Amino acid sequence: MFLVTNAWKITKTSINKLEEAVLKVGEEAVLTCTADVKVDGCSFYGGKEKNGYTLSKDGAWYKPDGIKVNSTGENECSMKILKLDHIHNGEWRCDITHCNDNNDCDQKSETIDLIVAKKPTQIYLEEANNTKVSKVTSRVQSSASIFMNLTIESQVKVKCVTKGANPQPRFKWFLHGTELTSHVEREDNGSYVSELTYEGDREHSEKTLKCEIEQEGYTEDDIKNGENVVQVEMKIVGDPPGSLEVPMGITVGVLALLGIIAGVIYIYLKKNQSKSYETASIELGSLKAEEDFEKNP
Repeated sequence: MFLVTNAWKITKTSINKLEEAVLKVGEEAVLTCTADVKVDGCSFYGGKEKNGYTLSKDGAWYKPDGIKVNSTGENECSMKILKLDHIHNGEWRCDITHCNDNNDCDQKSETIDLIVAKKPTQIYLEEANNTKVSKVTSRVQSSASIFMNLTIESQVKVKCVTKGANPQPRFKWFLHGTELTSHVEREDNGSYVSELTYEGDREHSEKTLKCEIEQEGYTEDDIKNGENVVQVEMKIVGDPPGSLEVPMGITVGVLALLGIIAGVIYIYLKKNQSKSYETASIELGSLKAEEDFEKNP
């Protein structure tokens, strides 16, 4: 029978003696609730399967689940998970029972958030029109066969998307080794998205745009194999939107054609001028002959 006793409370919760912790699969975790009175009973409930584990005087040993519940001090309720797995991730509740000298007992509860890191199951780049331009599931693809075509000064929003990550990953963008600024948001389906606004620059053509993910679920081998990176090679083509600039080849061709036309016109006018001069000379000669005939018939 539980009755209200003198006021007492659970003063502290911890994971491996820390207020917050992100742990990896295979590591050991010790969840502890501390009260300001002697603990006479202790139980834990939680994880994905919402299982319950109850303390006994000599400690309870749940071998199939790899869990041991025991107290390290008279005012502590503690549970040890020997080998973490994703089923242990989530909220855990510790129930502490305290009894007074009259054997009147009271129970109080507190929760602990246990985070077991899980790396993203998928990362990829996506343009604003929701077209995937690159995708990585196990290792980074060669950027030599993946391109994103843009025109000079055109703007495009590029998204770096992760799925299945726990906790939230951290994103870093690089363009040819230079870090860029972006913002991160979480979508309704549990995905995390980092969005970058990019403006086409001719100098960036054939340079690599890279999104790099930092997250506790990745192992050293994962990072070494490039599983946390997705990248795309930029192809900057054409002229700025609305530009009236004419390509050099067309300009030279037009100038050459105009030169030819001008030459033809010049030759034509020159010939006509010469014929007019000859005609004028003949006419003057005829007039002079007529005058001489009139004077000397």
